[in-house]
Amino acid sequence: VSFVDPKSSFAQHQQWRVSSNGTLTFSFKTFLKDALLIYQDDGVMDYFNLELKVGRLLLNIRTGRKTSQVTLGNQLNDLSWHQVSIHVEHVKIGLTLDDHTRVVKIPRKNLALKNNPSRYLYFGGLPRSLSISTLSFPAVVFAKRFTGCIKDVEIQTGNGVQEELRLVESKGRVRGCRNACRSNPCQNGGRCINKIWSSACDCSGTGFYGNQCTEGESKAS
Repeated sequence: VSFVDPKSSFAQHQQWRVSSNGTLTFSFKTFLKDALLIYQDDGVMDYFNLELKVGRLLLNIRTGRKTSQVTLGNQLNDLSWHQVSIHVEHVKIGLTLDDHTRVVKIPRKNLALKNNPSRYLYFGGLPRSLSISTLSFPAVVFAKRFTGCIKDVEIQTGNGVQEELRLVESKGRVRGCRNACRSNPCQNGGRCINKIWSSACDCSGTGFYGNQCTEGESKAS
């Protein structure tokens, strides 16, 4: 699916529940250097959020009074597909990005994944109607919303059984992965930049300018 609205896009899924073992996997592509990918909390103190920071993948985990971080990758805003996996195994959390893995230990189990039907797993952003006072990490509401594509979302239990992650509510999403450059809007050799909901033209080196590199005139030889 494509997250196309930079002001309102989000997907709200049922809570990812893990007792001691489990894996969440998905793939994404975007042009944004900074964006929220995932957020879930227990509504009290614990939370985890996965985001892009300056083109790198950053996982923040808070359990009790301790906050842990894992960082992976570089220049992930290249509009290529990247596969991400978060693997929980007792007090170890593994973050995998395109076959590269880093592991961090947390002081206790559950990682904000206790069975609470009033808590949810969010992709791309949070609903505007959500009260900031109900969040374990209130600053998440200021994170830039994700604009791009997400596919192949899967969760597995510790024994390898795949479970469905039910969608509860969403906004600013469309089916498929949109390519705003499909219609070749840039003229005279301009390079099209796919921004999912719109496109931009890089006219560098063409001798032309304007939104579609159509303005300018050739010099007489």
